[in-house]
Amino acid sequence: MRLPHAERAVVEESKVEHYLLSTTHAHGRHKRRVFAAAGYNARSLANSLLQVARESDDTQELPSPFGRKFAVRGLIPSRTGRLVVITIWMLREGKPPPYFVTAYPAKR
Repeated sequence: MRLPHAERAVVEESKVEHYLLSTTHAHGRHKRRVFAAAGYNARSLANSLLQVARESDDTQELPSPFGRKFAVRGLIPSRTGRLVVITIWMLREGKPPPYFVTAYPAKR
């Protein structure tokens, strides 16, 4: 299954910069270590996350009271090869476009 309306997916660079690549965010700072070590800045990580949303067939719908939520698993390039990530997307009120919520390295 693919992410519904993946071609319209939105990743706000500020969310990537102030969350996934933040040195001070309570949860993001731990993810930053992985993404920074892989060689990412805000723009390149946002582009890679969009690519996962648009190309991956490994998508699961998750329960959510806020709209339709999806976990999309995919590969992104890194300095050492490829990194397997889980990205989370939300269709607010069940309507497109899908908005990026979070991402984290997948457990192998």
